[in-house]
Order: sequence, then C-alpha cells, then structure tokens
Amino acid sequence: MKNPLHLEKAGREKLALYLIIISGLMAASAMLFRYCVSIEFIDHPQFTYFHEYARIKAEIAACPGALYFYYAFFILDMIWAPLALLMIYNLTRIYLNSKRFLTSLFIFSIAAYAFDLLEGIGYTVKDDLFGSTSFSLAQFVRIKVFLYTLVVFHLLIALYQRYVTENLRLISQAILASFLSIIIIVMILFLATKLEQGSTVIIHLLDSPFSIFICTMMVFILALACAHYPDYIKQYFFPNASSTVTWSLEKVGFFTTLLGMGIIHYKEADAVTTVEDQKRTNIASFLRKNLGSALLFTWIYSLFFVLDKYTEVKIPVGLFCFALILVYLYIYNDCYNKQNDPGENTASIERKTIYTFVLLFISLCLTLLSCILGNWILTCSLLILTAICNLFFYIYFQFSRAGFRKDKSILLFLPAVGDIVQFLKVFASFGWCALFIYLLFLRFPTNLSSLCFMLIWLYLL
Repeated sequence: MKNPLHLEKAGREKLALYLIIISGLMAASAMLFRYCVSIEFIDHPQFTYFHEYARIKAEIAACPGALYFYYAFFILDMIWAPLALLMIYNLTRIYLNSKRFLTSLFIFSIAAYAFDLLEGIGYTVKDDLFGSTSFSLAQFVRIKVFLYTLVVFHLLIALYQRYVTENLRLISQAILASFLSIIIIVMILFLATKLEQGSTVIIHLLDSPFSIFICTMMVFILALACAHYPDYIKQYFFPNASSTVTWSLEKVGFFTTLLGMGIIHYKEADAVTTVEDQKRTNIASFLRKNLGSALLFTWIYSLFFVLDKYTEVKIPVGLFCFALILVYLYIYNDCYNKQNDPGENTASIERKTIYTFVLLFISLCLTLLSCILGNWILTCSLLILTAICNLFFYIYFQFSRAGFRKDKSILLFLPAVGDIVQFLKVFASFGWCALFIYLLFLRFPTNLSSLCFMLIWLYLL
C-alpha cells in the first residue's frame, strides 16, 4: 500500500494535524452554540427552518454569547472546506492523473466552495441576498450538497480505477469470504440506529457494570474474530494456486480425545513470491484488518447516536466521526510503514500497544465506577472514550501481535499470541467463557443486558 499523499513526512503530519484541529474546532463551535442557545428545535448553526429565518436569528441574537459562536462556526467552515477540497483534489490526482478529469474536479470544487460561501453569507450577512429567503438558503443548500457529492464522486471514481479495476476478482473473493463479518456489522448498526427500541438496548446496558464489562470485552474479541476468520474461509474456498496449504488439527487434551475437537489452522508450504501473490495478500490483509475496525467504528457511532438522541446538548456526531476516521487513517498508515521497516519501529508499535492497553483499562475502570454511581450520561461518555481506546488498541495490537512472545506477554496479561495456535486458543477460551455466561444467565436473563446476549450469540456463531 502506497502512501496516499505523495508528501514528505512533515507535510503529511501537518495536513493531518490541520484537518483534525479544524474538525475539532468546528465540533466544539457547534456544541457550544447548542449549549448557549435555548431554542429547542435548533441544534446546529446551519438550521433548516428557512421560512422562519428572521425570528430564529433574532432569538439567537437575544441569547448572551450565542451570536459569537454562530459566526465562529461559519468562519471555521470557510477555512475547513477548501482544505478538505484540496485534500480530495490531491488524492484524485495521485490515483487518476487525467487532465480532463482533474479539470472537471477543479471546476466542481470551485463551484461547491462558492455555493458554500454563498450559503454562509445567507446565514450571517443577508438572507435575502438572491431573492426570497426560501431560495437564498434552501435552494443554495441543495445545490451545495449536489456539488460536494459530485466532488466526492470524482474521488470514488479515481479510487475505483486505482484499486478495484485491476483487482476486482481479488476484492470480490475477499468480500465473499467476509460475508459473515459484514452481516454482523450491519446487524449491530441497524439495531442501534434504525429500530425504534434499538437505542434503549444500549440505555439498559448502562445500568449494569457487569454488562458493560462483558459488552466491552465481547466487542473487542468480536472485532478480532471478524478480522481473522475470513482468512480461513478465503483459504478454503479460494486457495492460492501457486502455493500448497496444509490444514492441521491441534490437540487440546480430552476435547480431542473424547469429542474430536481441536484447533484447526493452516500453513502455507511456500512463501509468497510473485507479484500476484503479494497483491492478493495485501488486499486480503487490508480488508480483514479494517473489517474489525469497521465493527468498532459501528459501536462508537451507535454510542454517539444514543448520547445525542437522549441528551439536551446535541452533539455533531458526523464531525466527531470524521475526525476519528482521520486519526485512524493516520495511525494505520504510520503502523503500516513502520511494520515494513523492521527494527526500532516495530518495537515502537509494541510499546504503543501496551500504552493503549493501559489507557483502555483505566477508561473502563472509570466507566464502571460512573455506572456504580448512577450517572448514565457520564457513563455513556466514558464508554465512548473506552470504545475509542479499544479502537486504538485494536490497531496497534493487529500490527504488533506477531512480536508478542512469552517474555512480553506478561505486560498485556495475554499468552504468546504471536504464535497462531496460541492466538486461536484465545478465541477458543473466549468462546467457552461466552458459552458459560450465556447458559448461566439464561436462568437470570434480567441480570444481563440483551445487547450482551446478542454479542455472545454472534460470537458463538
């Protein structure tokens, strides 16, 4: 995987830092605006009640300090938008360097930013700048969204041309091998955000410290499973013709003797050498690792969705998630580059794995303490922090797992997961624990959150 931006390291870091800071400032501005404004149905400076613009603007001006945050949001928007458009243009130019295509992207980018500015002027300076209030705002918003959609569509076409066109067969195989993982991710997202009573499942989770602990553990191990087991399905149904795969059954005591059960794993006889084999390995590894990340992002988004739905202070969930995706991509790219450059870089990833595990442990303890004290809003906020720490730990753990031997495993309270058999034994141990908890609480179902039952059931499946 090549670096997505052909920039020096300092340039990449500055670009990522600028985007993260500006996204954070926009989120903070929107939150502070909502906190300062007492109008119940306005939760964002870019409201959509265009026909009542004058009355709403007057009520905003009447709130002490609210007007400052109202204008600050649009000033930050004028800075953030061109940086985002510039990033999209640079990415598209790298992936599809066609003069006509880039000219089209440039024209649509300028038009999108122009309408973005006109919308901001309509909100802040003169709402009837181009005629009636409904046209100057409502119609300009629709045109702006349409133009930004075209800009993003250019990037998607470039990405498709760069990564999908030549690798369609390999990608389709990876997706087919990951169908169960994808179904699990979609189920969790649909349950939390689309079902009428879905959000209450997470609310009930916040009443039980034990349920929170079980849920946090199951989300992480389920993410690892979603990222790991598609490789076995792919090797079985789409074997690599240029290498021989040997399947083995690892004995595990009386389970093997009495029931014939054991740890099934495979080993490739010859190393990956051809360009096609290396491409196959890279695509499968990238999709698998990010499947687990997608599940963790789904969990984080679901928690944000619930917190935003049941609290008075509305949260810019989209901006938070966008900033988190930027951080994730930066960390993932950094880990990938360090993994391909052995030595001190690999040791650095292992240290960061330990640090993020400590942060995860501390945030989980604070979440459980808040749950015991009975503050559900604080508990949900801390659970979001725990989920973010879980995501970062997952990234570093995936890239550093091969380096954890017996002499290092004590620090993480884990076995030598660098060995594939030991790693699979971790999955098996969690499976037996999940089955025991599932059967135990079937007799006391009200003592365990229904979300935990669902995650356990999915993991056993």
